[in-house]
Amino acid sequence: MHSIGALTTGAGSVTDLERLFEITRDVLGAPSLDSALTSLARGVHELFGWRFVTMVAAEEPDGELLRRVMLGYPADVIAQRLHERIDREAFDEMLQGAVRFFEDCYFFPAEEEAHWERSIYTGVNPNGAVRKYPSQWNERDALVLTLRDRDGIMIGYMSPDGPVSGEIPNAQTLRAMQVFVNLMGMALTNARSQSRLQYEATHDSLTGLPSRTVFSMELARALEAVQRGDHDPRAVLYLDLDEFKSINDTLGHLAGDDVLKEAAARLRTVVEDRFTVARMAGDEFAVLIGDATPERISDTLDIVHKALRHPYHIAGREIVMTASIGIAPVDSQYTSIAEVLRDADTAMYHAKGEGRNRSARFTPSMHQEALRRLSLRMHLRTAIEQQEFVVMYQPIVALADGSIRAVEALLRWNHPEQGYLTPASFLPLAEEMGLMIPVGRFVLQSACAELAKLQRIRRDRRIRMNVNLSVQEVLQPDLPGFLRELVDYFGIDPAQLSLEITETSILQSEMRAAGVLEQIRAVGVELCIDDFGTGYSSLRYIKSLPIDGFKIDQTFISDLNDVKSRQIVEMLVRLGDACDLDVTAEGIETATQAERLLALGCAYGQGLYFHAPLPAEMVTSLLS
Repeated sequence: MHSIGALTTGAGSVTDLERLFEITRDVLGAPSLDSALTSLARGVHELFGWRFVTMVAAEEPDGELLRRVMLGYPADVIAQRLHERIDREAFDEMLQGAVRFFEDCYFFPAEEEAHWERSIYTGVNPNGAVRKYPSQWNERDALVLTLRDRDGIMIGYMSPDGPVSGEIPNAQTLRAMQVFVNLMGMALTNARSQSRLQYEATHDSLTGLPSRTVFSMELARALEAVQRGDHDPRAVLYLDLDEFKSINDTLGHLAGDDVLKEAAARLRTVVEDRFTVARMAGDEFAVLIGDATPERISDTLDIVHKALRHPYHIAGREIVMTASIGIAPVDSQYTSIAEVLRDADTAMYHAKGEGRNRSARFTPSMHQEALRRLSLRMHLRTAIEQQEFVVMYQPIVALADGSIRAVEALLRWNHPEQGYLTPASFLPLAEEMGLMIPVGRFVLQSACAELAKLQRIRRDRRIRMNVNLSVQEVLQPDLPGFLRELVDYFGIDPAQLSLEITETSILQSEMRAAGVLEQIRAVGVELCIDDFGTGYSSLRYIKSLPIDGFKIDQTFISDLNDVKSRQIVEMLVRLGDACDLDVTAEGIETATQAERLLALGCAYGQGLYFHAPLPAEMVTSLLS
């Protein structure tokens, strides 16, 4: 068996010395920890004459020990034992019972098997149950040389087996091996650092998911395969968490980070291992699906939506998040990954504009929509200053006689080029740009001014003004004070002002929302839950929040021919009566719907069948 001590003399020693330098260079320049360990194992095999070499190491100094390299063993043994976990405590305990040649060099005779290494090597000495002479190597012998980093912390060990000479190595050889291993241990520390840097360069530091760079590389390979004629269909899902900005704005960035980490963990769990899941930026994620048949895409969308909308428990609060998802195929029509991502992103924004918590497949017509959205974004900041926002009012009537009992303030944007735009086309952009508070305050102020006019006109009969509040507005701590100022300034009866909130607004931060709502109620205004029955905790809110009424979502109203929808509406109406709450059905479009709702006991209704949203002057004229 060779000895490093012999490297300084003889013709063969020059070759050994050159090989030592080559191994050192390979270890130092290794791109990963495993490749560095492989170079070290080959060095031990070549320089010291061992048939088999096992390398065990941890990614971090105190991390989990894994069997990372097995050199020379049969393929079936490698398949069975590679990546095996080694219990660090059990390993340290077993070292106490070994024959310690010197520091970091331990020998386990066959008579005292090292159980964590047992049976890893077989066949070199099949008749070695009894040693013929003391220095004979037995197939059950185990030699361990521990690896340490610059701080002296054990980061793993090397276990060579099957010496070519057939003998237990002498002290000189073991010393030489230890010097070699110590030198390589220092190099491994560098390799491990390189491995960590490589990981950090390719993974998102917050969520641990692959980065945008990795996703782009995988997408580029998929696109190249398609252009070569590979018929395996692939698709990109582009996800954006709905109303995530409100989490950062109201609960802080630490809570937002916790939501992102939890969302990433759920995606990693539910998406198939062979698909690539990555964090692209902010609250945006992407999934690259292979074998993307319509059925597989549909199944993936279902499990992703279901996983993401399950309540999050963050900082002692229950938060519900949803996601809008855009789908773009990876096919031959694309010449670059930028085009694929662009179209997936466009489809995602389309889904968000359609009401969020849904998905949309890209179609060519969406290009015009994307250009339109870009134009809106450019003009949105100046819309308030240019007085382009307009508040219109839709009457709410008593179903029994059609008399107007209230009006709902509805925002419109009178765009100089595109005409009147509904909130669905621009409010998601306003949310992204942090403009929801000034936009919402404009609507509140306009509605209170109009209510003051209507109260003067209808002195004989009370008229109520309904105003929608966004998630961000509900969680603004100064909202109660702002409402009090409006009531005082316009001299309105606060009981005639009703603020509509969605269940999503409450679920974003139930504890904080409840506190703000109590303060709002103390101002004297009423509270109404919009889109009632579509959330997760509708009944609980009737009990726990200071509400005065709710609106039955139009999805139930539009299908009153369906027995279940009709039964749900009837149940909600009875619930409102039992709790002394005003119940309004929204989205009424036909006389039949109005008649059936009246027969079910619903008192109030709203929809195009009665009145479309009207300018303020027309409402004033109508009521006077």
